[in-house]
Formats: sequence, structure tokens, C-alpha cells
Amino acid sequence: MNMTTTQPQRYGGRRVVAHGLLTVCALLVELAGYCFVLGVGRLDAAPPPAPPSAANPPVRLRGYGVVAGTFTATEIDGQSAGVLRIVCENPEKAKLVHAKYLSDLQLLPGVERTERGAGPRRGEAPRSSGTPLSFYAVKDQGFVVAARSGATVWILASPTVAGLEKLVDQNLPASTDPVVSAPEVSVPMFLVSSQ
Repeated sequence: MNMTTTQPQRYGGRRVVAHGLLTVCALLVELAGYCFVLGVGRLDAAPPPAPPSAANPPVRLRGYGVVAGTFTATEIDGQSAGVLRIVCENPEKAKLVHAKYLSDLQLLPGVERTERGAGPRRGEAPRSSGTPLSFYAVKDQGFVVAARSGATVWILASPTVAGLEKLVDQNLPASTDPVVSAPEVSVPMFLVSSQ
């Protein structure tokens, strides 16, 4: 997959420029067999066979710096789920990647945000209330959480909230860096998607 593509494409008379970061984020959707980003298909349809993992080597993207991504397809409670881990060159660039993904996700129809307490992170002792995370329900498809810690962004997708909570518990690190699910920076205008 070439994540540096910026070739203009035409869809229904509208000119669309494919940005590399959106390609990385769309990889999660394509490989997990869901169509969260595109809004096509249903979770009850049999997902296409997906490789258990796919790594995208580091690439420099305008505005985002150097990013690399690893997608892992998994199964939670007998249903397909997926984890995309994006490693950025520094925490400031990770904040931008995270904010841009959330900005684009919320532009899609049928996406609704909700905040829930998460369970303890891997390696932590159980506690009465976990870190609050913003979950996104995608109508008739499933649930997504995008979180950042340090220079890493995770995008987790599952057909159920319970499955998503398990993914959070299994994948978000126990570290000194906080796990954040709300955007921390504004997306610069030159990176904003136009509709």
C-alpha cells in the first residue's frame, strides 16, 4: 500500500484528493472486513478473509511527519475485530494524527460519540473507575475507539461495545504516559477535509 498517494480522483463530478493518513486509517476498515470509514456493508455479512496482521513501513507524510502502522485482525467473542497501531515521530505529531482521524470519523453519517469508563489498562491493578474513553458508535456496523499515548495512536474496532472494551484492555499500554481519547490539538486548515 502506498501511503503517500496524493493523486486527484473524480467521484460523481467531485474532485477528491486521497491523503496518505486517510489511507492508513482506511486500512483498519478494509482488513477487519468492516466498512466504518466508507460506510458500506454490514457486520452481519461474512467478512472477507483478512491477514492476521499487516505492517506499513515508516513513511513521511506532509504535516504528520514520519508515521508507521501495524494492523492486526483479531477475534473477540467469535466476531472479527481489528487494531491499528500508528507510531509517529513524536507525541506532538501523534496528537495531530489522532485529532485528524477523529475529525474525519465524525464527518461520516451515522457516527455518534459516547464516553465510557474503561477497565484497567494492561499491567495495572484493577481500580474502581478506569480512564474515561470516547467510543464512537457507527450505525448498523459497530464501535470504534481512537486513543493516543505518547507517540502512538491506536484505532480499535469491534462489532460490540463489550468487544471494544476487551480490545482496549488488551492493547492500550500501562505506562507513565496517559491514554487520551479526546482530540488535544486543532487540525490545521491545510489538513482539513473538505466536503
